[in-house]
Amino acid sequence: DCPDASRAAGLELPAVVTLQVAAFAQQLTVYESDVGFAADQAAQGLSFASRSFIPSGLIAPSGEPIVPPESHALFTGHVAETGERRNAVTGEPFWWALVDTVGGTFDVVIDPELLTAPIRPGNVVSGWFWLSGRLDEPASRPGGWLRNLLGRRDR
Repeated sequence: DCPDASRAAGLELPAVVTLQVAAFAQQLTVYESDVGFAADQAAQGLSFASRSFIPSGLIAPSGEPIVPPESHALFTGHVAETGERRNAVTGEPFWWALVDTVGGTFDVVIDPELLTAPIRPGNVVSGWFWLSGRLDEPASRPGGWLRNLLGRRDR
């Protein structure tokens, strides 16, 4: 989902953009480390990497496309930063975590009721998330590999 989608109006594609994506945890499992995650995977007969991303809102378990697509993902990632926060409007507490996974780094918002212990840097999180994003920088048209290497882009 993109609450300020109008910022992308008139965007010529292809384009290179920076996005800020918030992932709101719907279901969450926290592991002490990637070793704990790997042990749990082995016990279940699974072999997902500790950094993985599945756009679950695009394809149903049966393999059929979801129409219209939903902004949900299953992902697993490593917690880089974390902290307790308060909602500025309601005053209710929540946890924030910066999570590194395939495709980027996500701001994860976690209801404290989903946690059995405080989340810490170095933990691995795995779960189902609702995604909401916004353009963080003005778009630019992608250049060739040499132009990108030298840091020059047509705007």
